[in-house]
Amino acid sequence: MSDQRAKTWKAVVDRIESTTAVVLIGDQEIPVDVPVSLLPNDIKEGTHLSAVWSVDPEATKAAEKRVTSLLQRLLAQSPPTAPEEHD
Repeated sequence: MSDQRAKTWKAVVDRIESTTAVVLIGDQEIPVDVPVSLLPNDIKEGTHLSAVWSVDPEATKAAEKRVTSLLQRLLAQSPPTAPEEHD
């Protein structure tokens, strides 16, 4: 059984345009623009990359708590008003 909590992507740098690298992702070579600043310093056209994406449950839970708290504060500050009727 594969671990669905993390995914490894294989990619290749197709070209570099100023501060953006066009990276071809996976077997389908899906083009994605990536800021060069997010990639290793020694990349160049033809460089092969490997990236691991994983879920961060703690950060997700913290973000949900912040949003819930903010929403509760906003709702407490401004009680709903009835829509105005126009003749």
